[in-house]
Amino acid sequence: MSEKKLEEIETMFKTTTKPKTIIDKYPVIEHIGCILDSSTQGFNALQVASSLALRLKTNLDIIVSEDYHKPLRLVLESNDKELETLSTTARDFVKGTKDLKANIKPIISDKVQQAFDLFFQKKASEDETLFGRLVEHIKTSGIQVCVLGVPLFVRSDIEWESMGTYVLKLLRERELHANWLLVSAKQNIIADSVLAFVSVEQQPASIIALYRRALSFATEHTNFKIVGIVEDNVIETLARLEISDDSSDVPDLESARNKLVTNMEETLGSIQLKSEIDDVIIEGSPTWEVKSGHIAEIVREYIESEHPGIVFVRSVAEISENLDPFAEIVTRQVLHEGFNCLIVWD
Repeated sequence: MSEKKLEEIETMFKTTTKPKTIIDKYPVIEHIGCILDSSTQGFNALQVASSLALRLKTNLDIIVSEDYHKPLRLVLESNDKELETLSTTARDFVKGTKDLKANIKPIISDKVQQAFDLFFQKKASEDETLFGRLVEHIKTSGIQVCVLGVPLFVRSDIEWESMGTYVLKLLRERELHANWLLVSAKQNIIADSVLAFVSVEQQPASIIALYRRALSFATEHTNFKIVGIVEDNVIETLARLEISDDSSDVPDLESARNKLVTNMEETLGSIQLKSEIDDVIIEGSPTWEVKSGHIAEIVREYIESEHPGIVFVRSVAEISENLDPFAEIVTRQVLHEGFNCLIVWD
């Protein structure tokens, strides 16, 4: 853990009473994007994006795309081998025919030749690749929320567990600042319930961002719950910080856990909605809870009990990384359980 992170953890406890934070506005979603490929998840993404656009009365940008590079390469390699086989047959025939002198010249169409050149000779620049063109379109189109199925362009179960090659590249692309709504193969609707997860290391800025983004998705029927997670490794770090370097004392994990939980409860309790926007979501919402333990286990527990329409998590990684470990763990677990997850970068 970095020295900066250690300092941040220490400063969490210098103020015991949190000032009230009033949320008086939230971002309005005006442009939703969707990437439709030929997978089940891709069609689910289209359905989710369409329902959101209708509910929020926004523009919808449907990007129809598929990665044909691998099958095309296989076809061209097969054709290339077939041409070589025919040429070999011709050469063997000439060798086996006494006194026969012959030239062997494979001839193919110009379009096929260009395809061969593209795949086997010319190396495409990044902006000429499918990934590069997707990035450029999303970057310049003004899409605020981009919906895509997981895996994108990948259909094996192994790749699904790893979120898909293209999905991870898009999530980590530092030029893109859209909020990504990842759709599983098991869910094609978004019910009126939002479950958000925030780490003790992220608060309070992430809590406010999650509240505001949830409000932009909400109708008067939306139930919103936020769960603060105090990870075991942060508890241990704090416990060790509270004993001197030359001390032989055992770190007091329970005391550290209580401090972190109390700190987060105070932060969550300090967030209030201004009366003018309080009626955007149903009475009694938002609610919050704080839980300590392992991230994946907590996420699974709450998903099983809440069955949310959508799960929110915020990434606060450096711009060079664009996806922090907490957000990635939550996202993987949510998708593994078959639910949809919005990664917030507001």
